[in-house]
Amino acid sequence: MRLTMKQLQKLNAYIGCGPHMDADIIVMGNEEGTGGYPEEIEAHTAARFRLYGKDEKTVDALLKAIETDPQVLHHDELHGEEAYTYCLNGDWENGFWEENDKDGEGKIERYIIARDGKLKKKVEVPPSPFLNYIARICLALDHRNEDKPLQDWFQKKNADLGIIDKYIKNHLFKKSVEGVKTALTDWRPLPRPNQDTWFEEYGLLGKSARQYMDAYFFNPNEREKAAYILAERRAELLKDLIVNSKARFLIMIGEVLESKLDLIKRFFPDQDIQFTRLKTRNHAYTITVKLPHKTFHIYAMPFFGNGALSLEELHRFVRDILLPDYTKQPRPQFEELMQKPTMEMESFSHKIKLSINGEVSPEIKLLKEVAVRLSSLEPNLRHGSFYSVTRDGFSYAHFWFDEEHWGDLHCDAHIHVTPNLDVEIRWGLYPAKIPEILVHSNLINAVDPIGNHLRTRGFKPSHTSKRKLFNKKINGLPQDELLERLVAETREMMNIVRGVLSSL
Repeated sequence: MRLTMKQLQKLNAYIGCGPHMDADIIVMGNEEGTGGYPEEIEAHTAARFRLYGKDEKTVDALLKAIETDPQVLHHDELHGEEAYTYCLNGDWENGFWEENDKDGEGKIERYIIARDGKLKKKVEVPPSPFLNYIARICLALDHRNEDKPLQDWFQKKNADLGIIDKYIKNHLFKKSVEGVKTALTDWRPLPRPNQDTWFEEYGLLGKSARQYMDAYFFNPNEREKAAYILAERRAELLKDLIVNSKARFLIMIGEVLESKLDLIKRFFPDQDIQFTRLKTRNHAYTITVKLPHKTFHIYAMPFFGNGALSLEELHRFVRDILLPDYTKQPRPQFEELMQKPTMEMESFSHKIKLSINGEVSPEIKLLKEVAVRLSSLEPNLRHGSFYSVTRDGFSYAHFWFDEEHWGDLHCDAHIHVTPNLDVEIRWGLYPAKIPEILVHSNLINAVDPIGNHLRTRGFKPSHTSKRKLFNKKINGLPQDELLERLVAETREMMNIVRGVLSSL
């Protein structure tokens, strides 16, 4: 059943879980997930726009009413005397939340039972690096005055893993806890199992996941559409949350250059925002904003784990940035890269080797420009030398993520360019050249799901017994337009590969 605009507006106004008004730290992810019930979109949406943000008495009454009106949760208007308890200024339109992280899932399960008479089997969700890293941060802050070295909280394997798991279960994003209080919000509000999935229920916001994503990336081509208007409204809601909460810290995770830095500027259009880049492999920034009643610190961080932000980098961030800010002490003096994110950031151009008699051909020049542009957007995306193949009449370079499992040079992206500047982008796997341990693990298992995603982006398979390739041709574009298109296509392709491998 397609949701009405009123229902979508309610989903857009749900700002997350945890004691948002009393939190010390607000954490912002990318979008609402579906947890252990990825197929139950109807239950996820109905619970969010009718049960979330309300007290137990109201929830019990609504669930009881299902006996006489199975569609009661899908009515746009309030039912009886129901009202929102956990909201800003007594009005759901100002934003509402659940005070504990598991309360929302509990309401979804209770709704499924009321609807079906029983609960479906819950899909097992793998442990989250996101929760693990946030728990480590909070534990380090809570135990800062003890003899225990700070770095002990950021070891991959030690005796504290049980403490971290227990903290996630009993403290993270919950209201009645001692020590650091945290609340969780997400930038995009619609619950989905992954970013490529789209449901008919969300049809009023577009025909595809891409349109929805573009709107929340503030793509100007979507400006007049409903999803873009909701994105602007959500930015207002989250800004009001920041201003009204007692929290002094916002940790934003993922999509740093795609959306988070732009979002910060939209939060505070009248302030001269200074982005201080941190010394991490991927883009990370710290921003300080002066508000009427507090100094507010924002940290825009890359994804946690899976080769994006390491535990060692997290340790340095807490030691040198967050802990001094949290205790209102000056940060230690160390060399920082002070700059706003631009397309001119440091590249890996020192790795470039020319092989056309010392002269730079148009094809090699284009590949160099692609490398510089990609290096600024994806610092952990490496490239090898540039070569010219006289026999076949093209030049090429390969790119790969410098990450465990998919950093192997036999699992990389190739860009082929002819003298006419016709381009072919390839992602491929060469099983015969990969060590036995990888053939039977992530890389080989990822080929089909990666291929399925790439096909939706216009890539075509080209398999033999020795290789598994997917390629896409880009021909006939002016050089300036070709550069932008090539960077975007290559980046999207490599992030699809990284995303699939991360989920296995």
